[in-house]
Amino acid sequence: MEKVFVVGGTGRVGTQLVAQLLSNKNFDVTIGLRNNSNQVNSSLSEHHARLHYKFFDLLSVQSTISKQITGFDYVYFVAGSRGQQLIQVEIYGVLKLIAAASENDIKRLIVLSSIFSLEPDHWQDETLKDIPDYNVAKFVADYWLVHNANVPYTIIQPSHLIETPAKGTIQVNVTEDGENAIGDVAETLYQVLFLPNTINKVIKMHSGSTPIDQALKEI
Repeated sequence: MEKVFVVGGTGRVGTQLVAQLLSNKNFDVTIGLRNNSNQVNSSLSEHHARLHYKFFDLLSVQSTISKQITGFDYVYFVAGSRGQQLIQVEIYGVLKLIAAASENDIKRLIVLSSIFSLEPDHWQDETLKDIPDYNVAKFVADYWLVHNANVPYTIIQPSHLIETPAKGTIQVNVTEDGENAIGDVAETLYQVLFLPNTINKVIKMHSGSTPIDQALKEI
């Protein structure tokens, strides 16, 4: 059984990602919690034998973060500070997690980012122009992971997240912004785990008409 650590597993995307992971009996899942009072959706209780919780804080020093992910096969970062601690969480926290993943020979670090984070020319697009600091924070973290990290990675860059039912279809390698059902983003994060062709790739996506597994296989 492979062990998966999820940073941000109680958020909107993280909760659905954890459900996807637990649907596969080959995965043992640990959610890193900064606030021990957080709870994952009770519908996951049937998987309690393969679902664990561990105190985890991206504000900790790197050596502590490294110890906390020791023994895991895969690490997901699907967390965020909602704009409150962009430097400490979205930038420095991710850089420490990248270094920790490298030290622990993690098989893959899968990061949820933001559309066009590595393409500043798009930052004046309608849906991005009002979040310049967030764009910069995501740029720094993603750029470091692509150009400096020594760990296999996949970066998922979805468009605007919306609270609508998942369709199971997406479009990748997009050149314009759009929308993504949260469930489709969660499934995409899950599916890349099984596709070697998505290793060391940045995947830009929004809603579309191609089944998720097919769209990812064609990257």
